Amino acid sequence: WYNGVYTPLKRKTPLAVIPGALIGSLPPAIGWSAANGKLLDPFLLIVALFFFVWQIPHFWLLLLKFGDEFEEAGYPTLTSRYSNQQIARFTFFWIIVTVVVSMIIPVFGIGSSIFLYLGLFIVALWLLISSRRLLNFHEEVQTLRNSFIHINAYIMLVMSFLTLDRILQSTPA
Repeated sequence: WYNGVYTPLKRKTPLAVIPGALIGSLPPAIGWSAANGKLLDPFLLIVALFFFVWQIPHFWLLLLKFGDEFEEAGYPTLTSRYSNQQIARFTFFWIIVTVVVSMIIPVFGIGSSIFLYLGLFIVALWLLISSRRLLNFHEEVQTLRNSFIHINAYIMLVMSFLTLDRILQSTPA
């Protein structure tokens, strides 16, 4: 998929990030199947969806910083069709989608503790508040750097909360 679909698409469309994000949703499936989980388990599917949607703002933040370099290398980019301010707003929308998907993960069968719900809520609120500057973006390098660090920390925190919740559930009282 990566070499046969995603790589050729990068030269043809600035939206190659979307099929490329499918590759990034595979690590949870690999780990899940290695632990003898069923590949169509609803929990796995929602976690894979979370990884998928997370990659879009992750990549578009990189694009806002390095768009000129992508274009110089011959890759079509959104920066040639939309202003950086528009891309920043698209990115914020995808951050909202990422937050929504992460908040519904517990509905799919993992975690039920108040710790998990509270932890997910707090980090979601933190990400949204810290990324709000993207809505009024004026080429600030610090805004891009902070948003990029925060979206990456967010995936780590969500997965840490899910893991810790699972450990706490399996620990005898």
